[in-house]
Amino acid sequence: MMYKASCPICQSGVLTDFLHRENVPIHQNLVMPSLAQARALSKGTLLMSVCQSCGFIFNRAFNEGLMNYSMQYNNNQSFSQSFLSHMQERITYLKEQKHVKGKTVVEVGCGKGDFLTQLIMSEGTNKGYGFDPSYQGEANPHEALVFVRDYFSDAYHSVQGDVCICRHVIEHIEQPVAFLEEIRKGLCEKNARYYFETPCVDWIVRHGATWDFFYEHCSYFSRSTLLRAFSEAGISPLRATTVFGDQYLWGEGSARSSHDTVVPQASIPDVTSIVRADKQMMTKWQTRLQALVKKGNVAIWGAGAKGVTFAHLFDPDVEHINCVIDINPGKNGGYLPGTGHLIIGLEQLQERNIATVIIMNPNYVEESKIMLQEQKLTPDLIVLGGSF
Repeated sequence: MMYKASCPICQSGVLTDFLHRENVPIHQNLVMPSLAQARALSKGTLLMSVCQSCGFIFNRAFNEGLMNYSMQYNNNQSFSQSFLSHMQERITYLKEQKHVKGKTVVEVGCGKGDFLTQLIMSEGTNKGYGFDPSYQGEANPHEALVFVRDYFSDAYHSVQGDVCICRHVIEHIEQPVAFLEEIRKGLCEKNARYYFETPCVDWIVRHGATWDFFYEHCSYFSRSTLLRAFSEAGISPLRATTVFGDQYLWGEGSARSSHDTVVPQASIPDVTSIVRADKQMMTKWQTRLQALVKKGNVAIWGAGAKGVTFAHLFDPDVEHINCVIDINPGKNGGYLPGTGHLIIGLEQLQERNIATVIIMNPNYVEESKIMLQEQKLTPDLIVLGGSF
């Protein structure tokens, strides 16, 4: 296939490739109903590149035609108390500091609708419209809530939202500037405000977390590249900060072109450190996983993107990892896309005699420890990328 030759943000052709993987699972959050279907999932190529002009990091080999965000897609993290706390903090921030009250709120890529529902129901004067092809539930569960099982576009311009929220969507978009332009045009509201949340690539680079590069995420943003994308799309960039232990970026913008805003100077990530970290990680875990299996059964905690990527890299033939734990009941009994590892709930862990649990995200360590203690389970805990 032809790889992209220019940056999707600034169109520069000065690119540096730094991470290449073949035959990676194209989806990380599909719940596969059978082992055979999980193993048969299409594979793609990961060719991560950094733009030397603006610093944007993206997958040059991404093929949007392979993607299928159907109702089997399940990225619901609201069963985690840590993630719920983060969601509630963002909702409180929007209501109290950004005065999202008495507004028409449009959430682009609302998933199962949890965030929008909490925002609307906890305030009382807002009206919410959620758009997502993978949405499951009632179309009109409350007089102030409407959900549409579709992508948002200017076909829905009659909504005329005052506020646009878009969380964990733009990283899935091959052409983010065009995506932002379509949202801006679809809102048809000159004073609309924009609030975006997306993984922070600076956190990935700083922690050498190369397992956070995977196929679904074709676009990786820093503070400067997210605000640059806003500006290129005709949205005035206001600010970008980090949240959720610095793992996520929170970007804000306004449709009012009269704002006197300045996009931060481009910061080019040092990808040599990522290349070095990836080599070290591959060597370390290929050896370590084999040693852990000799002590007893191994499980990983988290059937999301990190878990799928880790399993694919280090146990593609399901020889070392006994199972994958996930507290989202919608995933239990399913299989990891690509490898076919069985996903189980915490209550099923006792019968599998797990000696070691590898926790995929350091943000969930404390709640994982508490839940294991409640089940009277005492496996050894290892945090991916941590020293615990």
